[in-house]
Amino acid sequence: MLALGAAALLFTQFAPLPRATGKPVDVPPFVICSPAGADAMLAADGRPRPTPRVVSSEPMSHLPGKRVTMVIVDFPPGSHSPAHRHAGSVSVYVLKGEIYSQLGNGPMQRFRPGGTFFEPPGMIHTASGNDTEAPAQVLAVFVHDEGAVLTTYLE
Repeated sequence: MLALGAAALLFTQFAPLPRATGKPVDVPPFVICSPAGADAMLAADGRPRPTPRVVSSEPMSHLPGKRVTMVIVDFPPGSHSPAHRHAGSVSVYVLKGEIYSQLGNGPMQRFRPGGTFFEPPGMIHTASGNDTEAPAQVLAVFVHDEGAVLTTYLE
């Protein structure tokens, strides 16, 4: 059983996700993100946080105990994601709009549609967001342990 604060966003599958075969598959509950602050959807400065939506999650039969989860993340204009880390590896692909991103002590970078970046497990994602007037969207592909907290906010 997961023991997390009330601010944690728990993804509980009410309707099975469709598999590539078109057949539904039940997904066990897992935590998308566990924010440190009191309000799960606002950054400390009051700006909205990006909103994650799980679109697929499958066990990796060749790696028992591991799962691959695909998440669409919507970045409304002015949104900001404060420092956080992920439990597993994350590959990010920008679908639309423009986002900024800083990993660890690296440089702040900008990504547009078709842009990609990779986050190793436990890497601190110092900041990310959308400071433009148009919405942005990314596809994040997580490879993680079963039952993992996918994102933990540090502030």
